[in-house]
Amino acid sequence: MELNPKAKALAAARKRITELQQQMTDKALKMAAEVEKLLEVATVREAKGFLKVHCGLSSSDLGTYVKFSKTLKGAEDVLARSRIPFSVMKALASADSDTRTEALTTIAGGAHLDTSEIAAIRRRNRTDKMSRAQAAEKDRAAVIAAELRRRAASSSTALDQETDAFLDTVRAFESRFRYFIQSFADAKKEEPETAEEFMADFERIRSAGEHLLETFVEVFGPRHDLAEDLKLSRARYALQRFAEGRFAHDGGWTFEEGIPDPRNLDIIGALLILTSRPRNSLWLRTPKSPRPTDLT
Repeated sequence: MELNPKAKALAAARKRITELQQQMTDKALKMAAEVEKLLEVATVREAKGFLKVHCGLSSSDLGTYVKFSKTLKGAEDVLARSRIPFSVMKALASADSDTRTEALTTIAGGAHLDTSEIAAIRRRNRTDKMSRAQAAEKDRAAVIAAELRRRAASSSTALDQETDAFLDTVRAFESRFRYFIQSFADAKKEEPETAEEFMADFERIRSAGEHLLETFVEVFGPRHDLAEDLKLSRARYALQRFAEGRFAHDGGWTFEEGIPDPRNLDIIGALLILTSRPRNSLWLRTPKSPRPTDLT
């Protein structure tokens, strides 16, 4: 049975067009092979200049031929068998490795891709990569958050214990050297040897206060936040006073005027918030007045 005229015309057109497509693909591959040979004896810059000036090759095509040996080398059979047009070769040469590999695999399977479909693959891969990166970032953030929580819990426990021990040390210091604290100039003349002990203990407390402030910063951060709890603000300031040596005979125990202190706590009592010891601690009681027996 003979084909009708239209069917015959379509069949003939298909044959001629596919032959032309094959010829165009073969010519593009041969051109790429010639450029590759040229690059063996000339630099990329020299080759581009030569091809443009002496061969009349368009600037838009130069990059594709130059990239071909690096990006599409080894895929010539797939390109030829699928009659890939130069525009698609150009898109493949410019694509990233993942996009190019996926596109060539799809083409090798018998599919026909145009430039828009290659662009779609590139966009999807970029989105997938971003999703993987975001997932990795989320996992990393979770690990860091867990570690920070662990460290915060550990630091919080350490802060409680260290502050508790610090308060006991300061309490013993205040009790033993109360006369020196309130009348330092007279006391150091009357008891020079005790004055040396006083200054040694004072420096130990200052150093301990400095270390305690570092632990506080690990838990609550290095800077005062306007939204920070008032009790924590007082504790932060109190630790700064101890770390700077502004306590006892050189600054006393009370807060300066203007420091929010509605409960009339001193810089010692302000640290109770950092410990688990009862809030009715002896530190909330008014210090005793100095008596001569304090020196005995």
